[in-house]
Amino acid sequence: MDVVSFRGMKRTLLILGAGASKDVFDFFPTGYELIKEVAFHLTADCRRPTKTGEGPSISPLMNELIRSFTMNGGLIGQAIPHEHLALPKTQSFIGQVLKAKTILWEYVMKFEHKRPRNRLELDEAISIDALVAKEFHSEPIIKAIVQHCISYLLCGCEQALKQSNPEVVHPNWVAALAGKLKVYSSDEIEANLKVVTLNYERSFEYLFDQYRTGSGRSAIPSGCVEHFYGTLGSMAELPFGSANDETRTVLATDGRFKLMFPYREQKDWSTEQPFDQVLVLGFGFDSTNIDRLRLQELTPATIAATGRGVNMSRREELMNAERILFPKVKYNLDGRECERDMTCTEVIEAHEF
Repeated sequence: MDVVSFRGMKRTLLILGAGASKDVFDFFPTGYELIKEVAFHLTADCRRPTKTGEGPSISPLMNELIRSFTMNGGLIGQAIPHEHLALPKTQSFIGQVLKAKTILWEYVMKFEHKRPRNRLELDEAISIDALVAKEFHSEPIIKAIVQHCISYLLCGCEQALKQSNPEVVHPNWVAALAGKLKVYSSDEIEANLKVVTLNYERSFEYLFDQYRTGSGRSAIPSGCVEHFYGTLGSMAELPFGSANDETRTVLATDGRFKLMFPYREQKDWSTEQPFDQVLVLGFGFDSTNIDRLRLQELTPATIAATGRGVNMSRREELMNAERILFPKVKYNLDGRECERDMTCTEVIEAHEF
């Protein structure tokens, strides 16, 4: 049984972006890498026939898409509102796949063209959440196809994490957090810790529970973690580490895909007690996500964030508008004192809970 500590726990909010998972295990993609991976797998739908006369081959993801969406009625009838199912022949399933591929690759090429010159517009979508909302809001079948691709790829990442050598993912910021919170009971954690993740995968919950229960403590209360844009499913319905094709069993519920549905327009903090501290880990500060999270409402909490990938002009804007600080550590390089942004682990270790 958990023992209640004598020292009160600070009210803490963690905001997790894709970089927080990638910091633990490099297989997890950033938002942009996920867009690129989906586009690549949709492109690899047909290769040149082999010399033996065999027919064209398709990628495993495409094979799963075809099986899920077209065979025996498939998920397409469950995931898409009925009024959208009467499609003309030019909008066949494969036609929708090709359209999705074209839109995604156009975005990838535009991003790749701008990135070397550091000219990425701040209001452009650099997360797959914003991209899907922007490009596919009136394309329900394409949206469902992209959602299914996301679930397939991230489920594979979860499986790789579960099967990996523990040394690959340790030490890391989740282990550091679990270590700092081991003095607190589950009740204290539930009352004082809030985790808002913009990720669909469940690596945080899985790893935190592994480290916490390994030290003889109970698992993190489910109410602590909120997947802002949706999730692959609960651990009960889709166990962590499940095979990719098992996502079909949970994606469609009540006629709609769970993943990325509903798309939240804004975060409501009105029911939350004030936080003593806010830590933002692995977050790219896409303007769409910033607007939806409404961080300006979190006064008077201090906000500390990792800054990898955030340029100086953007940092100044965030410091002035959102009161976000990017803590640094000093180090010596050839006799010169330098500084760099803190890693996710260093941010956790630098704060008291």
